[in-house]
Amino acid sequence: MVWALLLLAMPLHCANATTYKARIDVMMDSSGTVVFRFASNLGLEAAINTFTVVRQVNGKYDYQKPSWFLAMPPGAYKRISEIRYGDAVDGFQIKEAQQLVEGQRYQAFFSGTGISLPIDFELVNCSGKTAIRVLN
Repeated sequence: MVWALLLLAMPLHCANATTYKARIDVMMDSSGTVVFRFASNLGLEAAINTFTVVRQVNGKYDYQKPSWFLAMPPGAYKRISEIRYGDAVDGFQIKEAQQLVEGQRYQAFFSGTGISLPIDFELVNCSGKTAIRVLN
């Protein structure tokens, strides 16, 4: 009898649970600025506490020395749909952005209220113009 009650309660609990998943897209705008766009299963924005861009050094991403870093106090977050590399974002402390280099691999990721997958990318020369190649 107890097992039957537990089994009946599980679908109700699972139906009310929402897993918050978010993704990052990276692109270059017409002015040559790298732009990160966020989307989640709850809409075209993500709840962000920190945002980090790191470069690859000797085949490994250097998480100790980020190329750029934004952070809010622990427990705080802001819903954001887009961040332009190097720009200040209201409410975030910022580490000054290092220039992104053509041919260098980078990884961008954030923490917030959900699960975020990192995006790996590099700047490449495409017919004399700098472009972004997403690696994952």
